[in-house]
Amino acid sequence: MVQTHSIVEKTYRKLTILVSEKRMLWTVRDTLNNEIIEKDEAVWPNPEQWQHESETIAAVWQQDVFTQKYDAIEVLHYNPWLTFVPAALYDDDFKTHYLQWNTQLFETDYIATDTLTSLEMVSVYIPWVSLNNLLIDRLGKFEYQHALASWLTQLIPKSRWDFDKKMTAHRLDEQLDLVVTQNGKLVLYNSFLVQSPEDILYYILFTAEQLQLNPELFSLQLLGEWPSEEGTFDLLYRYIRDVKWPDTTQNSPFALLHEP
Repeated sequence: MVQTHSIVEKTYRKLTILVSEKRMLWTVRDTLNNEIIEKDEAVWPNPEQWQHESETIAAVWQQDVFTQKYDAIEVLHYNPWLTFVPAALYDDDFKTHYLQWNTQLFETDYIATDTLTSLEMVSVYIPWVSLNNLLIDRLGKFEYQHALASWLTQLIPKSRWDFDKKMTAHRLDEQLDLVVTQNGKLVLYNSFLVQSPEDILYYILFTAEQLQLNPELFSLQLLGEWPSEEGTFDLLYRYIRDVKWPDTTQNSPFALLHEP
C-alpha cells in the first residue's frame, strides 16, 4: 500500500521500519553508497504494548532516528496474515476469501493489497493498522507493505536459473516462513508458529513431502534468527543433506531489511 512522502531537500537516506507482534526493528540506509549506516530495535515486554502510548513506545519515539528527515520512509508489517494471488486471477471483491483459508478474520480487520508487478502477483494481508496510525502522527506520510512481500520481490528473481526447487526458511520470533522457488517463480509460501527445533523440522519435512522433494537432494537455505546454541541446524542436517547456514548479515532478525 503506497503513500507518497514529499521532501523538499534530499538527504540520500532511507528509513525502513519492520514491525512484528513482539518487536520493532529499523535501519537507516545511505542511498548513495547503498549501505546501512544505522540499525536498532525495540522489544515489547507485552506484545500489545506498541499499540498504545506506553512508556516503552514513548522512549522509542524520543530517539534521534525518528526526528530526522528522510527521502523515503518504508514500514514493513510482519505477521502470518498474508497470502499471494496470481494477478491474472485476482478479484478485489474476493480479497476476504483469499485470506480466510489461513487466517482467522474479524469484521473489524482491514485487508490491504499490493500488486507485485515484477512477480505478476497480488499480496493480500492484514497490516498493523494501529501502528500505521501511530507512525503517521510521528513520521508523516510513508510507504508500507507486508515484509514478506517485499522480501519475495528480491528472492524470487534470484531463482531464475534454479532448475530444481529450492526451499528458503526464514525465522523471526515464533514465526517460520517457508518459501519454495523454481525458475524465477513462487512454487509455495506458508507461515507457521513454532516453539521448538522439532516443530521447525516437522514443518520443513511436511512441506518437502507435499512437493515431493527428496531430503537427500533438495537445497534448504536458512535466513533470519537462528541461534546456534539451540541445535536446530544439527537437527535439520540429520534429515536434510543440503542445509545452508546463513552468513553474518542474514543470521539476524534484520535479515529482511538487508536489501541487495
